[in-house]
Amino acid sequence: MQEFSKLSSEKIVTYPSPFFDLSNKNMPIDTDELLDWCIYYYLATPLIPAVINKLSTYPITDIIIESEEKENKQKWDSLLNRRLNVKYKMFENNLDYFLMGASYSSLYIPFTRQLICEHCGFATPIKGADWRVAFKKRKKSDDHNMPEFTFKCPVCERVRIAKIKDTELMDWAGINVVRYAPRDIRPIRDPISGRCKYLWTIPERYKQIIKSGRHPDFIEKCPAEVLEAINGDGKLLLSDKNIYEMRRPSIAGDMAERGTPIVIHALKWTYYMAQLQSAQEAIAAEKIIPFDILFPTGGGGSSTAPSQAIGWNKFVKQLQDGLELKRKDPGYKLIMPTAVGNVRLGGDGRALMLAAEIDWVSKQIISSMGVPLEFVYGGLTWTGSSITLRMLENTMIGVRDNSELWLQWIVNKIASVFKITAPNVHMSELKMADDVQRQQILMNLEATEKIATSTLLDELGKDFHKESDKILAEAETKAKLIINSAITSAKAQGTAALIQNDFMMRSQLIQNTQSASSGLDPATGYPTDQNGTPIDPNTGFPIDPQIGLPVNPETGGYINPESGQEMTPEETQQYAMQQQSQQAQQQNTQNAPTQGNQGMPGSAVDNAILSQQEQKETANESAAQQAGSYNAAPANIKQTVTSLAQQLLGSDLFTRQSVLQNLAARSPALAQMTQERMGMLAGGMQ
Repeated sequence: MQEFSKLSSEKIVTYPSPFFDLSNKNMPIDTDELLDWCIYYYLATPLIPAVINKLSTYPITDIIIESEEKENKQKWDSLLNRRLNVKYKMFENNLDYFLMGASYSSLYIPFTRQLICEHCGFATPIKGADWRVAFKKRKKSDDHNMPEFTFKCPVCERVRIAKIKDTELMDWAGINVVRYAPRDIRPIRDPISGRCKYLWTIPERYKQIIKSGRHPDFIEKCPAEVLEAINGDGKLLLSDKNIYEMRRPSIAGDMAERGTPIVIHALKWTYYMAQLQSAQEAIAAEKIIPFDILFPTGGGGSSTAPSQAIGWNKFVKQLQDGLELKRKDPGYKLIMPTAVGNVRLGGDGRALMLAAEIDWVSKQIISSMGVPLEFVYGGLTWTGSSITLRMLENTMIGVRDNSELWLQWIVNKIASVFKITAPNVHMSELKMADDVQRQQILMNLEATEKIATSTLLDELGKDFHKESDKILAEAETKAKLIINSAITSAKAQGTAALIQNDFMMRSQLIQNTQSASSGLDPATGYPTDQNGTPIDPNTGFPIDPQIGLPVNPETGGYINPESGQEMTPEETQQYAMQQQSQQAQQQNTQNAPTQGNQGMPGSAVDNAILSQQEQKETANESAAQQAGSYNAAPANIKQTVTSLAQQLLGSDLFTRQSVLQNLAARSPALAQMTQERMGMLAGGMQ
């Protein structure tokens, strides 16, 4: 204890603060330097811009304009989305908001500037006039610091000093959203009333452009207050009525004047990441590219140093030449007068062990800015990470509210200047693209008339008025398509009915012809005499074709075919009515036509003059079309097809193809069934 007490205080090592580390030695001394470091790390590192850009763009959705008048809505939509591109302006505001803690913007209203002669009071537009401007310091006695404008007055006919007068121009095309760099804005807040003034330090580059006079149109469009500030100390005090501020929350105190950048939480970890990357580069430079040292070694049991036994210059020269030849020819064998040893420094690429550390620090940087890792690296889905996304969405509510308030502030400013009614504007709801369940719920609510159709379309990013116009424009075209389809269908059905009727008439004529050729009456089926009159085979009396009953030539009475007795006139009439009723019912059941079109080709008149062979082929074709395939065909068709198929199988290839082609030209259905039957017979199917 005595020896310890005798130690000098200079030799005692003092421990640092428990909060001290290497990065805290270089903390920013003021807010301006902090903003400079935020900008530097945003431009120089990969993780910070990945987080900032996604946070700036993710909350922005489509702009919804609520207006009862369609033309007014379209006008505001054209101004906000096309002329001003407010969605991109929101992205810029959010970029400054997250990166530098605040964003500042104002609205530029176009104006026309006049030059007024101080001598005679003549006023002329500055556009087209012969004018000059001189930026020089004013006297302290002057009530303003405006640069001196001169022009050639047409009335005085000499160069005179002029005053400027600006008048707002009612032209939407000249409106612009002014974005101020947060580094150039210094807020001056009153903590009691909450009012704030903003001292804008005009950027040096803009001042040089204005003062140079090389761009006269810039001076013509520059507000008078800005020209006065440029001619003075370069600072302009802005009122809170003409500027909109979006400020991130910050702790009370001196930091409350400006918002807290989100990057400040990651600066320490980013500095540590830079140190790890520097170490990684140093290790890579040493371990990947080796450094070899070559030297001569002694041989045998000699204790003499190799450098004394051989010429050193000769050894080095021969070794260098050999290594050069080895690089040119990998198969070259180097011959040396003595053994060569080597020592390798570095070159162990497997020693790079900082990858896990860098990955861990990367996660700390992302987490320090309040976003999940998947938000940067990808992989977030609604079904898999709904809770994480909901937390992320809640953190962006303030950003969306500020963006909507800023958007409404812009609209109200424009409406106030142009003396028009300002619509209500807001952004569509923030949602996931794959939230199918929510979209289905909205569709069901619209179908049950619980919400308006315009509400559903707005949430889906569609404009109700535009979609209504499209529906009306398409209605006439759709009606024409429906009419054309109905006409085409009717024509097809009518054509099919005519073809079916024609084939049934052909079939009936074929049957009549066959009956006539066999000596039978086509109408009754009874045998005929030499005059062609049908005869009842039971009684031998002729048959009346209108009633279908045999007639006694001697008495003129009709014979009952069942009893063979003559019938009274009343019985004959009753029997005839029953027969006609049965025939009409049978005709309606079979849907058979009673009469052909006597004036059209292919009708009953044409069928009557067909040869018997053609009528037979036509009947076969009709039956084949109705059958569709061999297995569904009637027995007589099957027999005809089988006979033809057997004959073709026994003929040569040329004859077979020729017959099938001719048959297909006349009856495609019969040709198809013949080919089908030929395949069945060739495969052993009977």
